[in-house]
Amino acid sequence: VVISGGEPTIQKDLLLFIKKIKKMGFLIKLDTSGINPDIISQLLEKSLLDYIAMDIKAPLEKYSTITMKKTDITQIKKSIDILLSSSIDYEFRTTLVPTLLTIEDISLIAKQIKGASLYVLQKFVSDTTISPSLKGKFFKEDIMKRSKELAEQYVKKCLLR
Repeated sequence: VVISGGEPTIQKDLLLFIKKIKKMGFLIKLDTSGINPDIISQLLEKSLLDYIAMDIKAPLEKYSTITMKKTDITQIKKSIDILLSSSIDYEFRTTLVPTLLTIEDISLIAKQIKGASLYVLQKFVSDTTISPSLKGKFFKEDIMKRSKELAEQYVKKCLLR
């Protein structure tokens, strides 16, 4: 069962909900932005998760600019550190949004998650965007491949999705 969002870790009954699903025998994957490291820690301590996918929207220093809202990057960093030091299967992932991210940004993100077992670079799907300026825009294949090569200098495995 995939628990996804919005951001699931802001739901007050998340732990109880996951406990109920787990009791039914299902595996649980959590999709998160990492804004709530304390909840992530609790879920891991109680062995309620089988997999975590954490979105990394931008290099930490550009987070508020890219997300267009004030973001407490210390919380994001804590979540990164929790996953890097945990034994759970996980992935970090970044959606390659043109005009917002550069190839240098991807390299910097990879440095910030150095040692990660899996970093996934996701192709931006422009036909579903609500931003008219991004319609029809995407990272070219060669730029995506170069981003992957740069990321592989810092993480154990990098995939294009």
